[in-house]
Amino acid sequence: AVVSTQSTGEDPPVRISLYCAALKPSLTFRAKSKTAFEIITVSQTYAFYSENDQEGQDWSNQINEVCRSIIMKEIGAEKSAAVTDIHELDTLLQDKRKSEMKEQQERDKDRKDKESSQRALLLSIQKLGENRFCVDCGAEDPEWASVSLGVFVCIDCSGVHRNMGVHVSIVRSVLLDHWDSNQISAVQQIGNKRANEYW
Repeated sequence: AVVSTQSTGEDPPVRISLYCAALKPSLTFRAKSKTAFEIITVSQTYAFYSENDQEGQDWSNQINEVCRSIIMKEIGAEKSAAVTDIHELDTLLQDKRKSEMKEQQERDKDRKDKESSQRALLLSIQKLGENRFCVDCGAEDPEWASVSLGVFVCIDCSGVHRNMGVHVSIVRSVLLDHWDSNQISAVQQIGNKRANEYW
């Protein structure tokens, strides 16, 4: 929402964004008009006064209503909600921010819980049977895997797999890299035993 000033002949009209704006009585023009007011935006303060007190009051009321509507839209409340006090609006905004932060924390916790359970599943798959040995050279406790082939490999053999290119073998660290459910499923369904029987 914007408000436009009228041109004085010397200066062109100015369009003022009312998003994140506030309106307050102006001390600058108080002597000229009882309805002098300022619009305070993020970047600048604009002072206004009216020759006619009623006209100035109407302007002030309309701008306040637009600012209020912007805030109500931001917090998701109905425009007709019975909130008239700026402190109530501030409280509503703070409550909305707290609610959004809580929702984000819950999403983060759910994501971490899911990653933790996926990590536990991956580590349990790594400890099964022949997965405890590199599929290529037989070294113990391989900490790398080719997710495209579904096998566990040692660090030395992981370099060989990398050199083959990602079109052949995509290498991930069991301990360091993020694994999605499809990659975990690949090593769970194939594994070193089946891979060695096939190849």
